[in-house]
Amino acid sequence: MNAKAAAGIAWVLSTAVMVVLLLPLMIAGAAIGSPPLTLCGPGGTAQSVGDVHLDAEQMGNAQTVVSAVARRGLPAYAATLALATVAAESMFHNYLVFKDADSLGLFQQRVRYYSAPVAADPARATGAFLDRLVTIDRWATRPLSEVVAAVQMPRADLAGAYAKWAPLAAALTAQLWPRAAQTPTGPLPVPPAPPQPCGVAGTGPGGGSAAIPPAMSMDGSRAGNRAARFALAQLGKPYVWGSGGPSSWDCSSLVQAGWAWAGVAIARTTFEQVNAGAPLALTAARSGDLVFLAGTDGTATYPGHVGMVAGRVGESIYLVSAPHTGAVVQMTPATQWASLIVAVRRIG
Repeated sequence: MNAKAAAGIAWVLSTAVMVVLLLPLMIAGAAIGSPPLTLCGPGGTAQSVGDVHLDAEQMGNAQTVVSAVARRGLPAYAATLALATVAAESMFHNYLVFKDADSLGLFQQRVRYYSAPVAADPARATGAFLDRLVTIDRWATRPLSEVVAAVQMPRADLAGAYAKWAPLAAALTAQLWPRAAQTPTGPLPVPPAPPQPCGVAGTGPGGGSAAIPPAMSMDGSRAGNRAARFALAQLGKPYVWGSGGPSSWDCSSLVQAGWAWAGVAIARTTFEQVNAGAPLALTAARSGDLVFLAGTDGTATYPGHVGMVAGRVGESIYLVSAPHTGAVVQMTPATQWASLIVAVRRIG
C-alpha cells in the first residue's frame, strides 16, 4: 500500500470516529431544532435597533443576556461585551443544532468545554461567558474586540468580527440596561403583598380566580417561595402577549420575573424554560416549581404555556399563571391542569 492510499484510509477512519462521537449530540439537537415563534411568551416585540431588525425571539435573548449581567452586579460594559459576542456568533438566535464543530447556543460555546446543557441555555451560557470574562486582565478598560476575542478564543485575527457589532451592542445596552439594572443583586426584599381578592374569574386552562385560596401555605425552598410570592403579587394584572411587566405579563415572563426576584436567571420562553432545572412529578411539586402545558400551538417538546406552583391547601396544589389574552394573572387548582401537563421542573 502506498503512502497516498494509507493517508486516504486514515482520513476516512478519523472522519467516521468523529461522526460516531458527535451523532448522539446531533440527533439531540435535531430533536429540539428551532422552536416555532407562535408560542406563548416571546421575548418582547420585534423592533429595529439602529439599522438592524431584531425579531421577538432575538430581543428576548438580548434581554436575557443583559439581565444575567445585571444580576451578577457587573457594569454595563460587560453587557455590551456579551451582546457583541452573541451578535457575532449567533445574531441572538439560540441555535440548538451544531453549526460549527460542536458549538451550541447564543455564544456558540464548545460543548467539550462548557457542556451542552450550559451552552444551550441562554442564562447559563451568559454566566459561563462572564465567568471567563472576569478573569481577563483589565477587561473593563480594554477595547471590546480584544476582550471578547480573549474570552471566546485567544486569536487576534477574530477581533474584527466582534468589533463590527460593537455599535449594535452599545445601542442594545443603552436600551435594555436601565430596566435590568433594577434587578436586585444583594439580599432580596419581600415583594409587596398580593392585592386583595377581587373575584375576577379567568378562562385559562380549567378556569381560575385572582383570589388566593384561604389557608394556602408555601412549601418550597427559600428561593422557590420568593419566586412564588412575586408571582402572587401580580394577581389580577392582565395577560398581554409579549409583555414583561410590571403592569401586565405573559406566561413565561411572569415565571421568569418571579425567579429573577429570587435571584435565579432563567430563559424567557416556554420552550427554553422547560429545559431548566430538574424534572419531577406533579405530586412532589413545591412552591416555585414550573408546570408546563402543550397549549394550543405547542407540543410536549415545545410547550406553549407555563405556570408556577404557588402553594398547597392541604394536599391540593395551586398554580399561579398568566393564561391568555382577555384573562388576568390567576390561581388555578393543579387538578384542572393534570391531564394536560407535559412537564414539571424544579428550578431551585
